[in-house]
Amino acid sequence: MAIDDQQPKKRTGCLSALVITVVVLPILYILSYGPVMWLVYHKWLPFTAWIRIVYYPLHWMVGKSDAFRALYVWYVQWWGG
Repeated sequence: MAIDDQQPKKRTGCLSALVITVVVLPILYILSYGPVMWLVYHKWLPFTAWIRIVYYPLHWMVGKSDAFRALYVWYVQWWGG
């Protein structure tokens, strides 16, 4: 197998990693807030400073956008928080 045959696979791997980093991880970050609040509400997890720090960008957005606030409230209530 020649070195040139391996180039497309390497580029595809890099592109996949980029898509996951730029698209998937931020979505998972936002969606993780509901389960975390469910754990806090059911006292499986204490509401500590790390939660405030990790989710500060979401709290900041809630203060800046009425539409985001409505979606945020709905999502946390859907999780029972």
